[in-house]
Amino acid sequence: MSDDLLKNLMNLYSNPLFKNAFKDYFTRMQEEGMEAARKAFNLSPEKNNFMLGANAFEKMIEFYSDLGFVSRKKYDELLKENDDLRKENAFLKDTMHRMNVEVFTDGSKSMQEAWKNTLEKQTEMSKELTKSFFDFFKGMSKK
Repeated sequence: MSDDLLKNLMNLYSNPLFKNAFKDYFTRMQEEGMEAARKAFNLSPEKNNFMLGANAFEKMIEFYSDLGFVSRKKYDELLKENDDLRKENAFLKDTMHRMNVEVFTDGSKSMQEAWKNTLEKQTEMSKELTKSFFDFFKGMSKK
């Protein structure tokens, strides 16, 4: 941005008529949107007294937007969208947590059942081995 442009904008904004009209236009644009601000300015009696018109206001608003300013309406929309995304994020995190707990619970039950079956088989094999061991010695003592 050139120094001349900045100087011209400052000179324009120092004009009380422009300053008041711009504040009204900018406020309406923030609250109701650009189209509502254009319509209101085109219907106002100040338009006849002020030669620059809505285009000058829009150029000023572009200037402020380039600096990072956004309209109140847009800010409110983004704030609502941000809140909605936070709620969705919390819901998804909670859902994932529940799913993980369920998977771990099912997995631990499966592991517990497998461990129980393994111990039962091991116990059966030990009993059979012990029985065959005793049977072997019984057979040896009879000979």
